[in-house]
Amino acid sequence: MQCLKNISVGRPLTKFGRSLYPIYIAGAVQPSAIRGVRGASVSFAEVPSASVPDVGVENTGDVAALLPSGTVITGGLQNRVLNTSILVAPRERLTVPVSCVEQGRWRGNRLFRRQTSIAPRDVRRTMQRTTARRSDGYERANQSEVWSSVRRSLEERNAQNPTGNLEFGRNDAVNERRRRKIQSVVDAGPLPGQCGVAVMHGSTVVSIEIFATQELLNDHWEQLIRAIFDETDPTPNTRSSADRLLRKLTKLARIEWRSEPSVGRGRTNVLVDSGFTGRVLEEAGTVIHAAMFAIAA
Repeated sequence: MQCLKNISVGRPLTKFGRSLYPIYIAGAVQPSAIRGVRGASVSFAEVPSASVPDVGVENTGDVAALLPSGTVITGGLQNRVLNTSILVAPRERLTVPVSCVEQGRWRGNRLFRRQTSIAPRDVRRTMQRTTARRSDGYERANQSEVWSSVRRSLEERNAQNPTGNLEFGRNDAVNERRRRKIQSVVDAGPLPGQCGVAVMHGSTVVSIEIFATQELLNDHWEQLIRAIFDETDPTPNTRSSADRLLRKLTKLARIEWRSEPSVGRGRTNVLVDSGFTGRVLEEAGTVIHAAMFAIAA
């Protein structure tokens, strides 16, 4: 993954035991007009013969729409999460691969609400780690393992509910002090030129998320920040280190990745490594969206 070699990092922001490092890409080639799921004119609906692992998306706008992996869409017959990042061309309709994050419901209407969130790290890590190309050509995750990660997430937050709805486990809705602190990070927005965020728990790199541009990061900033803090707080006993983070990024750039066709535009690069799981949507040599997670952290 040569495109990961030109990354630099800034000074971290540390809250609730996490250090958030801003990521920059030197000399990045700006892609043609792309907006994120909140900035683009996209809608989601159940496919005509509704099924758990498929959802329809339509981009009615004049610019391409990025739908990042881990995006949760609510409504329809049950809430879902996108298995892989997808770039939808203007005026295009696609059927996209998803996993269920609400096991006990199969009722409602065919449309999903425009409000979206990003699943917490453990759910995304499980989904990415178990996603593989099936005989139908789609990237399917292991649904039973995804449900198990949703159950763990809800149990950790004492947020069990009749339908197993992941959205009930949002930590920022529990504690007013916590909510204010998270909101302050949301309101601050990305730094000038920032296009990604890496998260460390002490000296352990737990996640790396990169977008093609600051504008795309800004489109997903609130969902991303809330997802980062939407898990049990760590108790690190070592200090974070930019040098350690840069060494991890260098290693990820050098090891083996597998290139696969994507649903929509671009290609998906899948990390082949026992310590990290990663998926990078790339178009014309430019990272459009990258999501990488430590498996053991």
